[in-house]
Parts: sequence; structure tokens; C-alpha cells
Amino acid sequence: MLLIRRVGRPEYDALPERALDALRMLKNFGKGFKIDRYQHSLQTATRAFRDGADEETVVAALLHDLGDVLAPTNHAEYAGTILEPYVSEKTHWVARHHSL
Repeated sequence: MLLIRRVGRPEYDALPERALDALRMLKNFGKGFKIDRYQHSLQTATRAFRDGADEETVVAALLHDLGDVLAPTNHAEYAGTILEPYVSEKTHWVARHHSL
């Protein structure tokens, strides 16, 4: 197990950049809306930040639609699953159910 952790560490350390890469995939995605899903994600995080939300909530707001590209029929569940190990139970629940 220690070997797996040591060998896999670079992948774990690269996780924030991979999350941003996934966020960038939302550029020009979401035809029919006034703005694309990337801009929507930035707006959502900005509004949370300006409203005084904590860092966890702002990050969750930024990443809440990551699943739009790969899991459009259950994108909220997808985003909730990605965020779950890193956020509180409340934030996970909100992310997982935000499209209901």
C-alpha cells in the first residue's frame, strides 16, 4: 500500500490542475444558453464569493457543473462524487442535488 501511495503521489498532487482542465472543458459547452457552462461556473463562484461564502462553498460553486460534459443526465451526482472526499457533508449534498 505504501508503494502505491508513493508511486501515485504525483497524480494526487496534480489533482487541482486536472480539476481546472475539466472546468476548461466547459468553455463553449451549453449551446442555447446566453453564456457557456464555463462562464456560468465562474459567475456562480463569483456570486458565492461576493456573498461572503467560505472557501469550500466557493470552490464547490466553481466545480458544481463539471459533469455537464461527461455525464449530462446526472451531472450533479457526478460533481458531488468528485467533491465528496474534500468537502463537508452539507456541501457534498448541495453539489449532488443542485439540479433537482
